[in-house]
Amino acid sequence: MPALHKGFRVNSSATAEWIERIVTSAWFSYVTILLLQLKTAWRLWEFRDLTSGDTSSYFLNALEWHRIGTTQLAWSPLYTSFYGSLLHFSNDAFVVTTAHRVVIIIALAILVLAVMRRLLPYGLAWLAAAWWVVLPINFDALYEVHQFALIPALLAVLVVSSKPTPLARGISGAILAATTLLMRNELAVATALWLLVCLAYEWRRQSERGIAASLQTLRKVAFAYGVPMILTGMLVLWCADRASDLPMLDQALQRKHTLNICQTYAFGYQQRHTDFPKSPWIECQQLMQRVYGQPEPSLTQALSRNPGAMAEHFLWNVRLLPYGLQMLFFNAAPTAVTPDYVLVPRGGSWLWIATLLVCALTAAGVVRLWVHRVHWWEYWLHDRIWGFILLGFFGVVALIVAITQRPRPSYLFAAGIGLKATVLLLLYVLTAKYWKPRATAILFAFTAAAVLLWTRPYYPAEYAGRPRPLLQTYNRLRFFQPLIERPQTALTGFGLSGEVCNYLAKGVGCLPLAHRSYGGDVDPGKELEKVSSVAGANLVYLEESVLNPPEGAKVVAGFQAGGWDLIAMRDALGDRWALLSKRTQP
Repeated sequence: MPALHKGFRVNSSATAEWIERIVTSAWFSYVTILLLQLKTAWRLWEFRDLTSGDTSSYFLNALEWHRIGTTQLAWSPLYTSFYGSLLHFSNDAFVVTTAHRVVIIIALAILVLAVMRRLLPYGLAWLAAAWWVVLPINFDALYEVHQFALIPALLAVLVVSSKPTPLARGISGAILAATTLLMRNELAVATALWLLVCLAYEWRRQSERGIAASLQTLRKVAFAYGVPMILTGMLVLWCADRASDLPMLDQALQRKHTLNICQTYAFGYQQRHTDFPKSPWIECQQLMQRVYGQPEPSLTQALSRNPGAMAEHFLWNVRLLPYGLQMLFFNAAPTAVTPDYVLVPRGGSWLWIATLLVCALTAAGVVRLWVHRVHWWEYWLHDRIWGFILLGFFGVVALIVAITQRPRPSYLFAAGIGLKATVLLLLYVLTAKYWKPRATAILFAFTAAAVLLWTRPYYPAEYAGRPRPLLQTYNRLRFFQPLIERPQTALTGFGLSGEVCNYLAKGVGCLPLAHRSYGGDVDPGKELEKVSSVAGANLVYLEESVLNPPEGAKVVAGFQAGGWDLIAMRDALGDRWALLSKRTQP
């Protein structure tokens, strides 16, 4: 019996050692986090509609890159060139749009884990990445451009966290500069702060050396910062050489800024007041004219013309900021007043409990870190502080954007990653003395397995039964795309949208008409009159709002009598539509 017991202990020890070796390896973390991301986003392509709004406009720029190799500097050329490159594999807008979202979320899962492994112990790094991966606010964000913008930001953090040398700091600065010029202009603040702090640090280091050593090191520092910046300049010049908007870049950037101020102010105004029921996206100019005396003022113009109104806007955004942070941490907000542009999940008492726990953990961790600051600086922070500094600068940018525009979670992604890394670092500070390597490895293995098993695919559970109106219309008309794309074709109709026009007609020769808004029976004459009012229209699409029986047949007959030929029609419950072409005169 003693021999058997001894042998059992040896085998158990060997098993525990084997588990420890497996779970502490990098490949275990990366494989499991990828499996977790794939599971959460599984069947996205079966349930999610074609992305609306901004993505459809970026699709036009992506198509420009694909077809003629040009882009627009004012509208995130790094993103649109990536988006357009996927058109080499398919010309189906839905396939390409869905594929580029999947590629982005997988890349982010890998990058978030890579960054966290530089800043935190392997177990907490995996938990931080899993925290990112399982929240729908991250992988199901409204627009892909905000997800993509996080990729270069994380690359900059990864570089400087991997090896905190002058070259690493220089490369990170160059990545930030390129991202500012070719992706997100608001990162100029983080880029400037980063370069100032880095150069001040290098200057201080040189001042502590002798003159001869300083001159030698100065050449290395100049190389470390100068070469990456030169390469960034070459990239920007290369993009500028292919920019179709270069002659009017100033006007394009100004228009981008003023339209953003117009839309964000109007949306927030509608949350505070009831006297502006119109669309904040396409009719915000009417509100701005009324409040500021100018349809699209810049931020400085708005501040000078009506500082009180802008102060109200800023204070409202400050009020919403905690809700935006709760969305980043828990994918829920405590109120129906959304910090985003869409409704967000409501959280109950659990949300406040979780929020208070995070705040208490943070406060306790800060106190302990301060008390033992010398130990933690030497043991952990000294080699990782640059990554936390850069994430902190992203937080400064996020705060400025949140106050001046609104605290949308998509605007706060990089800051949210920094906050989660900080919270988990403070958790490590509080619990480090209890960590035993083998026990920690086994606990981590069970935790990773439990999260993988417990997490459910998001889209079948949350999107099942939701309509997909953009994809439905796109699929109906995609067969006729060669006809729609002809230079002489001008498509209009009921049931179209600006997004469908961008994806289908590539933004040219396509003008949507509003859905029928008057009551009573459908009047074929009114429908024909609306279409006829569109100059040059020679192709019309009709959907359910004008084709429901029994009036639907009258509408089609009225168009045919008015000089239109029926090209295609379907009359089934939930799938009624028709496409008609203007009859050419003999």
